[in-house]
Amino acid sequence: MKYEIQLSLDSFSTISPLRCKAVPGLNAHKKNCLPCVYSIRREHRIFCTRFRRPVSNGQKYSLKEWKSARDIVLARDGNQCVICERNEGLHIHHIDRDLTNDDTSNLVTLCNFCHARAHADLHREGGAGQVLRVINHYRLQRKQVSTGD
Repeated sequence: MKYEIQLSLDSFSTISPLRCKAVPGLNAHKKNCLPCVYSIRREHRIFCTRFRRPVSNGQKYSLKEWKSARDIVLARDGNQCVICERNEGLHIHHIDRDLTNDDTSNLVTLCNFCHARAHADLHREGGAGQVLRVINHYRLQRKQVSTGD
């Protein structure tokens, strides 16, 4: 039995903002593109008519552009968590929680433990601000140590 996706009304509008934010190299994947008015589904394939490109059936994190951004952020952060300095089980966290905002200034390296803590704290009142303060505190502290200030 096949299930169809229930589309929202804005999925039929060409004036609605694109879920890929017009950056298909970073955000063109099944989850974002299926509900888009510009996607065409043929058999098990998706094609974007706006950007004239096939869409990955996988998730964003399998895209080469994401892997490149991830490598840049890991190198910038010294291949370690910016909070606890652990160098295993590293994740890339979107500071503003917008998974389509892959500007490297919005990305930070966290270990799996600190990443889980950050997401748990985001659900608390005032949590987003607290997570941002903690990340910025440790980033600034590490920058001062590395520059000798």
